[in-house]
Amino acid sequence: MTILSLLTNPKILEMVTGGELSTENIELMSILLHDGPAVNLACNYLSLPMTYPKKWKERGCNAIRYTLSQSVDIDVKVLKWSPGMVCNLTIERLDDYILINAYKKNEHIMSCSSRFLTLERIEGYTDERIV
Repeated sequence: MTILSLLTNPKILEMVTGGELSTENIELMSILLHDGPAVNLACNYLSLPMTYPKKWKERGCNAIRYTLSQSVDIDVKVLKWSPGMVCNLTIERLDDYILINAYKKNEHIMSCSSRFLTLERIEGYTDERIV
């Protein structure tokens, strides 16, 4: 099952990247809890997908930022995390819930389950660390 099939708003991802979104070797920049309830996971990926908007190329973008939001019946567990931690996300459907797990190497650092998964934001940017 792909991330595209789990999103409540897959059209955004299809339009921007052709449906591609990496969840491996991402920088997990922030974990924000909101009333609603909702949790936002802000991620940086230090590469570009195969398909991306022309304006990203014109601006010299070499990486993407995206925010995933989970809402309704949320269960969040953060075991070990610091801003910018490089990790891999696994995203799967379990019955009526969508489960995101984060791993740094083989160490489980975070999990979040909810009924809905939304792509809140996706944008290209220039990361100075990439040559």
